[in-house]
Amino acid sequence: PGNGQGTNGPSGYINNAVIFDGQTTWVDLGVGSNTALLDVVGPITMEAWVQATIPQVSPQYGLILSKGYDLSQQVDDIDLHIISTDNSYTAYYYWGGIYTGWNSLDQQSAQGAPTTTSWQHVVATWNQISGTNGLWSLYVNGVLMVTNQAVGPALYAGPPYAQGFAFTDPWAIGNGTADGGAGRLFSGQLSQVALYTNALTAAEVLAHYEVGIYGTTKPILSAYKSTVLASHPVGYWPLDLTVDTNKNAGTGNYIATDLSGHGNFGDYKNISPGNGQGTNGPSGYINNAV
Repeated sequence: PGNGQGTNGPSGYINNAVIFDGQTTWVDLGVGSNTALLDVVGPITMEAWVQATIPQVSPQYGLILSKGYDLSQQVDDIDLHIISTDNSYTAYYYWGGIYTGWNSLDQQSAQGAPTTTSWQHVVATWNQISGTNGLWSLYVNGVLMVTNQAVGPALYAGPPYAQGFAFTDPWAIGNGTADGGAGRLFSGQLSQVALYTNALTAAEVLAHYEVGIYGTTKPILSAYKSTVLASHPVGYWPLDLTVDTNKNAGTGNYIATDLSGHGNFGDYKNISPGNGQGTNGPSGYINNAV
């Protein structure tokens, strides 16, 4: 309690955090009384509020929430982490998915969304499509950043196991629990880490982000948004550039958020928060427009 506790959390409503030094500090999740519940082999959500140190102490990787990284089992793990691919370790992005050397499946994931040294709400989900195949989705600050169809935790379902063995390594916060060692320890602050055996919808992810930032002083979703979502649209784009301030890592364009839960986000072409933002919307209750 006196070593590692941060007092500045993500917001006025979440004011706790723990400091991870990237060298020796992590949380072992393999010691509880119901750890079998953590052996996720189907839909999954990994969630955390993250304030990363850049560069990482590691310096390439920082494991936020991880099960494994086990060299004895073909480098297997399921995790949410940050990674740098430049030699100077100045730029990092989030990664959420499966890392495995089995059957030529390598780094199956949703990856993208650059990190900053500011607090960010990060969520990675996988929803099963068929067998071991499914859809990875990565959200940052309530916005879907990228999706990727690939293998997920169902790769470890069994018996029989698709890989021929049970994936038994425990989960950890801030480290890999098998062979990760100091090379993958996270440095920075973490708060409100959560693991689910279901894939949160886009609306649920946005609700978690907004209540974390605004508490109950601002509606989690406006009455209009809630009404639209209750009618199950296949795409719903509010076109609010005060919220749509994240960029598509692949194109560099700002992302038009899709709240439908289907991942049909778009790119704003030649439109940015400072160019094209209307402040006079249809009514006093909908005051945004592009």
